[in-house]
Amino acid sequence: MQISRRSRLLRPTLVSLALATALHVGSAWAVEPFVLKDIRVEGLQRTDPGTVFASLPFRIGETYTDEKGAAALRALFASCAALVLPSTTRAEAFGYVQLEAMASGKPVIATDVPSGVSWVNQHERTGLIVRAGDVASLRAALLRLMNDPALRVRLGRAGRARVEASFTMPHLRERLRAFYAESA
Repeated sequence: MQISRRSRLLRPTLVSLALATALHVGSAWAVEPFVLKDIRVEGLQRTDPGTVFASLPFRIGETYTDEKGAAALRALFASCAALVLPSTTRAEAFGYVQLEAMASGKPVIATDVPSGVSWVNQHERTGLIVRAGDVASLRAALLRLMNDPALRVRLGRAGRARVEASFTMPHLRERLRAFYAESA
């Protein structure tokens, strides 16, 4: 079966669109409330675990709900200067967390992995893109954002505008409808 060049180009976009649409359907991802019995923090190298536990919005013995989780994410994004998504493999196919950060008005630093990550976060428009695995470039991008508050604000505003223009449910539904109409 011969696949046209146009079909090959549309496939990653459609996959990203379908993923984003599925993730926007809140009830599909809802979890039943549950009581936190344990919280583990692994892999820390330069931060004391006590500092992490003190900043968590949840405590052992509390009941977790979707509303509490959403409020915690909003609070975390409000408290950060930027989101860093340092992926080094294609396993990070889309980087939905970028949309969450961008919707919160935060700039994104991501890598140029061959996936939808750098399609979502646009270099010098909504954030910065660095070469995957290039620690020096990642460090330079972090320093640039941290030392330039005006750049953070400009990129953050552009990211929020991109989410509002391209990733809201009405927009995603229309793009999916148009794709189906074109494919028929």
